[in-house]
Amino acid sequence: MYESLPLPESNYFKLDIKRDLLRELSMHLINTKFGKKLLILTLSLSAGITVTHAASFSCDKAKTATEKTICQTRSLNDADVKLVTTYNIVIHAVPMGGRDAEKAAQYQWLKQRDSCRANVCCIGQRYHERQKHLDDIVQNRILTQGPF
Repeated sequence: MYESLPLPESNYFKLDIKRDLLRELSMHLINTKFGKKLLILTLSLSAGITVTHAASFSCDKAKTATEKTICQTRSLNDADVKLVTTYNIVIHAVPMGGRDAEKAAQYQWLKQRDSCRANVCCIGQRYHERQKHLDDIVQNRILTQGPF
């Protein structure tokens, strides 16, 4: 739907890029003796990278119970990255007055999300509701009327 728009840089996307680069490197070097050794070394070094979670915020700095739960739950983590990506698209594509309204709505939504504390179902529901709202803006406003 809107995959061609620029995505915010986050750890999640960096991991995908690293994985793609590793895959491409392996295809080119697999036929050489040096390449096989390099491939084994690269894969062994990257094994730990692919299992880490990468929310839109630094999980090392997560303070609240909600943030820690998001970092520890892959589905919430993925929902967080998707929501922030969609939010950034919306913020950059709606007119100025709409930006202020969406920023205020996001602030209120963050309060609601954080009130869930460590309740995975509650946090997931908040993400689902907010994602639906943002997807509606993308579909019904941006894609039909154009940005700005």
